[in-house]
Amino acid sequence: MRNKISRQEKERLDNKIVFFSSVTFLYALLLLFIQRMSANSMTVNGALAFIEILRWVALGGAMLCAAWSAYKEKKGFFLYCAMCIYVFFSTTVIRYCTSRGSARPYLINYGALAVVFVMAQIYYALKVRGKFDNKVVRGLFLGASALLIALFAAVSIYHRF
Repeated sequence: MRNKISRQEKERLDNKIVFFSSVTFLYALLLLFIQRMSANSMTVNGALAFIEILRWVALGGAMLCAAWSAYKEKKGFFLYCAMCIYVFFSTTVIRYCTSRGSARPYLINYGALAVVFVMAQIYYALKVRGKFDNKVVRGLFLGASALLIALFAAVSIYHRF
């Protein structure tokens, strides 16, 4: 088991975490903007059209990132693919689970973004301290991530019906 990561790996990881955290905050602000648009009867149609455009661009981006990752044989692009897939699913939840004036789908997404942010920081701390190389710690982290994803999906489906 390695205890330390190299300076170059740490710098690359720092850059990825900063980028990922920034995208998380920016997406939360974009959701807030869409929520404000959909609350006004004058701009609700524009919000719905914007959500649809965002959904399909995110799906196309996910496919492009996955194809590029397979072509270059680098796993690093799967992070961007996962980010695009998250945007696709979250906008789907907002688009099809929103009843007139309901803020629940937005709250579900804000909660999910908060969890994503915290899990990224936990991943960073584990990786920098060299504890992510331990199979038990990695399994616990991935298990907790899978459980949180399942919880997000269950809450989204529950609020749909």
